[in-house]
Amino acid sequence: YNFGDQSPEYCSISRDVTHTYANPGAYTVMLTVRDEFFKTGSTADIATIEYPIPGQTADLTVSALETGRRTRRGAYHPVMITIENLDWATATGNVWNSIYFSSDTVVSSDDHRMATVTITNLPGKTSRTYEVELQIWGRIPLGEYYIYAIADQQEIIAESDETNNVLFGSNTVTIREQNKFY
Repeated sequence: YNFGDQSPEYCSISRDVTHTYANPGAYTVMLTVRDEFFKTGSTADIATIEYPIPGQTADLTVSALETGRRTRRGAYHPVMITIENLDWATATGNVWNSIYFSSDTVVSSDDHRMATVTITNLPGKTSRTYEVELQIWGRIPLGEYYIYAIADQQEIIAESDETNNVLFGSNTVTIREQNKFY
């Protein structure tokens, strides 16, 4: 075996061989076999090694936020949200990711929190997508709103970058009066 990481070549008669890589990366692994007549054959493949390096932290962000443009009071409004961990370490624990309606593109305490999505133990370099049904309750004023989401709103996870947790959707949502039948 040549593991592609400049370690010495390894010879074994066993089919089950393990190797530990010192660093993450993509390595070309070459296997050469020889039969009893000294004929050889080789094959190669790529081993992609992804694991956290001690001392690294997670980095949670909202990478996608999609929704329709119109809804009505009393209705359920679908939203797709993708939470991504950009760094190598697992975001360990339960993390709140909140979705808001805002009258402007500034995060403030006047905004309307519409839903909270909880994720648990998001591994590094992965993402999860959720479909959430927002209930448009009667106390939210009619009008046009920007939608945004905050990853790790309670700041439970120590992150390598705490400045990339908010994402505004690409469109606004207009809330209209519910249908009235006379």
